[in-house]
Amino acid sequence: MAKKKNKKKKTPRSEQPIVQKTAKAKIPVQKKIPESLKPATSQNHKLIGWLLFILAIGLYANTYSHGYAFDDSIVIKGNSFTKQGLEGIPDLMTRDFFEGLYGDGGMDLSGGRYRPLSLVTFAIEYEFFGEAPHVGHAINIFLYGLTALLLYHVLLMLMASFSFGSIAALITSLIFITHPTHTEVVANIKSRDEILALLLLLGSIYSIYKVLKTETQSSTKWVILGSFSFFLAMLSKEHSFTFIVLFPLAIHAFNLVPEEGKQQEWSVIAKTCMPYWIAAVLYIMLRTAMVGGIEAETNPDIMENPFIGASFMQQYATIGVILLHYVLLLIFPHPLSCDYSFNQIPWTTFSDPVALLGAGLYIVMGIYAVMRLFKRDIPAYAILLYFIPLSLTTNILFNVGAPMADRFLYIPSLGFALALGYGVASWFKITSLDQLKSNLLVLGGLVVVVGAFSFKTITRNPDWKNNATLFAQDVKAVPNSAKIHYYYANSLLQKYMAEPNLQDPTKVALLQEAEKEFLRSHEINPQFHHATYNLGLVHVQFQNGQKALEWLNKTLAMQPQHILSHQLLGQVYGRFLQQPDKAIFHLKEAIEKGGANTPENNQSLGIVYAMQNDFGNAEKYFLEAIRLGPNNPKIRVNLGVLYMNNNKPNKAKAAFDAAKQIDPNIQVPQIPQ
Repeated sequence: MAKKKNKKKKTPRSEQPIVQKTAKAKIPVQKKIPESLKPATSQNHKLIGWLLFILAIGLYANTYSHGYAFDDSIVIKGNSFTKQGLEGIPDLMTRDFFEGLYGDGGMDLSGGRYRPLSLVTFAIEYEFFGEAPHVGHAINIFLYGLTALLLYHVLLMLMASFSFGSIAALITSLIFITHPTHTEVVANIKSRDEILALLLLLGSIYSIYKVLKTETQSSTKWVILGSFSFFLAMLSKEHSFTFIVLFPLAIHAFNLVPEEGKQQEWSVIAKTCMPYWIAAVLYIMLRTAMVGGIEAETNPDIMENPFIGASFMQQYATIGVILLHYVLLLIFPHPLSCDYSFNQIPWTTFSDPVALLGAGLYIVMGIYAVMRLFKRDIPAYAILLYFIPLSLTTNILFNVGAPMADRFLYIPSLGFALALGYGVASWFKITSLDQLKSNLLVLGGLVVVVGAFSFKTITRNPDWKNNATLFAQDVKAVPNSAKIHYYYANSLLQKYMAEPNLQDPTKVALLQEAEKEFLRSHEINPQFHHATYNLGLVHVQFQNGQKALEWLNKTLAMQPQHILSHQLLGQVYGRFLQQPDKAIFHLKEAIEKGGANTPENNQSLGIVYAMQNDFGNAEKYFLEAIRLGPNNPKIRVNLGVLYMNNNKPNKAKAAFDAAKQIDPNIQVPQIPQ
């Protein structure tokens, strides 16, 4: 009788560990997801999510009382469409992002800017609250809190198949939420476009997970919600478009919801992502119809086109330096600035070891990401999550108007946080909160990093209170930026002009400091015509006509049609230099050729003609000024003085009476009887 073989008892398939075909990718996995780790049912995860929500709000609570700062003027205070409230929404939806401030053509940047979603939210706010910065700050803070909450739960879903997934999700969320480079995004109301973009992208990823998890007949709503969320994300910020690549790669890298023990098939991935690709095509069609395609760069100003005139090697070597700066800011976010423009990061070549190091680091990371991604390597995906959105803001593909910015790191920093969170949790094999608490090395390191990031965030926020506080601080952080010196000087000049008084030493000190900062800006970039114009304006305030003339002529040498310079020269020649003919010439240049047919310019022309005893032209331009500005009582007073000096008392009285009707407190001369 043959000996019966002892058959090895087979492990039921449902209890077998998930085995990857690519054994070299050492990714810890677990047999089955315990109920306690499922984010949909875990009370611990819900509690942690809300604690992260509170943390995010708490970090930026001290921005609630801030005013408007920096780019808020572009989207709110100076945006003619936003200030129409609900009536301005059609224009916001069909025009370039900058057109509401700069008029037709926007800022003349490559491809224009089409990101109407955040602008629409600002218009709605303006309709109901007017200029109320605390409302804008409150909304930004709340949206950032929602981002923290959703990010944590999305990460739990993505990493549910890893035994350490919940801890990796927690560490990633903490690093991202507290990272100080986000201060520009949350504390500056304008950057709501960044917050909305990421929030909506996370909603899309959540929907993708739900589509893959649910039965076919119940997934339609998630397909619609997810693809619509992606469409809105692209309407919020253009670089959301890059997720047409990152969505399918995420499904593959995290092996989202396949049959147990298998890898997700590419055919399923393509089918799942198809609605998102269709949404991307529709967005491109809409964007092209609204602002056109990406055209060749036309802006010759280095302040808005940071690599104009640079050679190929200079441009890419300098970009290498900038990319290294980004990595350093992610690791050690200090100092931070709202601006890094010319000439804070000078052009360089590849003979510069810093440029070589930056370029080499990114090349090595890129090679690793490409080689390891299809082996379901999460750090490889994290690198691409950092690289791909950042690629659109590096000036490699087209000019973005700035060499670098803290806000450009907002979505890419999620890749950095993911690499760090995943790396720590997997390396130390921490699978629960109890293990995290008992591992003093990891817990201590996490407390130090999160604590330091939180401290930096909270102490950086007050800099964003208003332009004066922001520029006064950042001029120290980026001392070689012509723009930041200009911004700081301009804030000082505006403060003086709000209450001008050359007899007050503190007021004079403001003007002197403004002049010094404008001179530093001009020293860094002698072709920066905004600095030379404002130096002319400073000397007008000093009542130094000759120095004002010198700087304004320098401005016109660079920008012959600079309207503001022509206007100011009209005042300089007429008021200080007693040359009425030249004053008339420049004022007419502004009105007739520069399109500045304003009440103020017509009134100035009227005054100059009155000084020449040219009654006919003086009356003509005063009347035109009144037609353009009927509610300006000072123009009517000047017209009345003209009539009074030309023996027309009845007309003088009528002009003075009209001025009094507008402003009963305005002073008018006594008409001789």
